[in-house]
Order: sequence, then C-alpha cells, then structure tokens
Amino acid sequence: MRSMSHIPFHLLWQPRCRLAAALLLLWVSPGSFALNEFLDLYDAPQVLAQGNAMTADAYGYLSNYYNPAGLAKMPSRKSEIHLLALEGSSSGTGVARAAEARSWGVGPLNPKIAANPNAYTYFSYGAIPALSVRGFSLSLLVRREYAALSDGTNVDIDTRTDMGVTVGVARNFAGNLVKLGVVGKFLLRNQLKGTYAHSDFYSEQAIQALAKEGMGVGADVGAIVTLPYKYLPTFGVVWKDVLGTQFSASQFLNSYASAAPDTISQSFNFGFSVSPRFSRLWRMRIAADVRHIERTDLPFRKKLHLGFEMESLKGRRGTYWWLGLNQLYPCFGMGVRLPGGNLEIGTYGTEVGAGETAQSDRRFFMRYTVSF
Repeated sequence: MRSMSHIPFHLLWQPRCRLAAALLLLWVSPGSFALNEFLDLYDAPQVLAQGNAMTADAYGYLSNYYNPAGLAKMPSRKSEIHLLALEGSSSGTGVARAAEARSWGVGPLNPKIAANPNAYTYFSYGAIPALSVRGFSLSLLVRREYAALSDGTNVDIDTRTDMGVTVGVARNFAGNLVKLGVVGKFLLRNQLKGTYAHSDFYSEQAIQALAKEGMGVGADVGAIVTLPYKYLPTFGVVWKDVLGTQFSASQFLNSYASAAPDTISQSFNFGFSVSPRFSRLWRMRIAADVRHIERTDLPFRKKLHLGFEMESLKGRRGTYWWLGLNQLYPCFGMGVRLPGGNLEIGTYGTEVGAGETAQSDRRFFMRYTVSF
C-alpha cells in the first residue's frame, strides 16, 4: 500500500480533524456467534478492507506489522510522518452494547452482555502514530480490543489494552530485487482472557484481579523478492514473533494483576502480488496471502486472503479503493485525501468460528490520519 498524500503542518488542527476523531466509532453492523480464532498484535483496518493481503507489498509504517522488508521499498528522499492516526472498528453488537452501558468498560458492559446471550460482541480502537524513511520506521501503538460471548450465565472473554513501540530496519540487495528486514517490538499488555461467571465481575477491583499484565519483547523477520518482469511479480515471507513473544509479569497499568499474559505464538505468512498498470491515472495491485501457515489444525480457507487496491494518481485529492476476501468473507473500503487529513472507511468480514466451524463477523471501521 502506498501512503496517503502529505499535508502542511499548519492544517493539523483544523476543525474537521477534531470532528473526524469524535465520529471515530459510530458504525453499525451484524453480529456473530463465536470468539475470534486470530487476535494478532495489530491488523490495520484499511488492510482488512483489501482482504488483509499485505505480506508481499508492505510499505511505510505498515511494514512494522506485516513485513519489515517493506521498509526498503521507500524512495531514498521520501519520508512519512503520521502525527495523528486514530482508528476504530466494531460489530453492530459492540456499538449497541456500549450504547446501552454508556461505557466501553468490562464492568458496565457485563450485565448487557449477559442479557444478550449468544451474541458475539467486538470492538477495538486505538492510535498508531509513526515515522518512516527508507530502511527505517518507528511506530507507537496504543490500542484496546474487546471480544466476548455469553450464554447468559458465563462469558467467554478476551479483552486487551496494549501499549507498545516497534522499530524496523531493512536493506536492499541484488539491485533492489531482494529486500530483507527485521522489526523489534516492546509491548506492555493488560489482558483479561478466559471463561468466567458473570457474577465474578462484581466490582472493578475484582475484574482487575482476574486480569494479567506483562511486558514483552519480540521480533519479526521478513523478506521480499521482486522478479524483473511485466507487472513486477513479487513474493513475500515473514516469520512473526520469532520463537514466540513471552511476557514478564508487571503492574504498571493494573496494580491488581497477578500473572503475565499469554505468549504470542510465532507464525509464518507467505504472500504474492502483481502491479498491473493499464492507465496513467490509476495504480493497481492484486495480492494473495496465506497467513498462519503453521496452523495445521485449521482449514485452508481460514488462512487465505485475497486483495485488490486501486489508487488514483490525480494529484492531492485522489482516492483509494479496496476490495478483498478476508478468509473468503467480502471486504470493501475507500480512502480519500482531505485538506485537513486523510479519511478511510470500510467494512470487512472475519472468521470467528472455532476449528472447522465457519462463522463470520461483519465489522465496519473508520480511520483518520494527519500526515506530512
């Protein structure tokens, strides 16, 4: 994915910027009936709109989360600074339950979740500012994610608050045909995960005592190879969370936490992309990913991601259009360059069924960035 256009610094605080941030989470979509199979560190919503297929074509700060080798693709004199990057996504039940509870907290949501059994509830929101130049990127991550499913008596829940820093470096080889990169990441996570009786959440202190907090350090290693032929066929591979990212117990965010969060298991992703050019006014990319190759317990359709991106080259006011299949569920989105920033909206389906079960959750997202 290419970056949205740069804007002057004096436009950073225009009223439309503040308005877009206030409207961040006002989306509605259908719900579903199972917990999420994959809860990765970070999946960019605009990438989910194109099927989450980015391993072979990662670019800019997204390289820190998809394939660090993509940092070597930036032109030598170009830089990206995402000073303000706000985003949120939700299923319809997530917005509905939060509206009923008038809160995004676990405690206030608990009785609303219990009163609506068999309704999968999901939402996430965060800020991801970043600085990227050729061969280097520094990205900050502040993010909250909530997923829960109740039977009326017990709730299966996975909710996390993440604060982290990622630093990626990459280099070109063989006349820019081969790119290698590595990203290091530091993460502070407060996580509540497991199956509990609703009565266990009788107070905020009780909820905090059930949660786990820890600090973890991990790394991803990736490579991208481009063949010098028509449409530039490109292959990408990444080893994420090399040997697993483990956490050491801490109490910075939660003074009642008693243990460390679950280890983030290592995973392997493979991608392919081509970039046909049929017009001087549009740039296109077609991509396919197979993610979590190591998960032999899952059907292939849950690992498959197909995407299409079309970028307008009509100066500063151009647009992006995205289509895709995320685990065979349709996705769509668009991005538009505005004088005060860049606005991206879209929808994606994601697999939430366990094992062989196929069950999708339809989500909408909104993302607003101020970049230069």
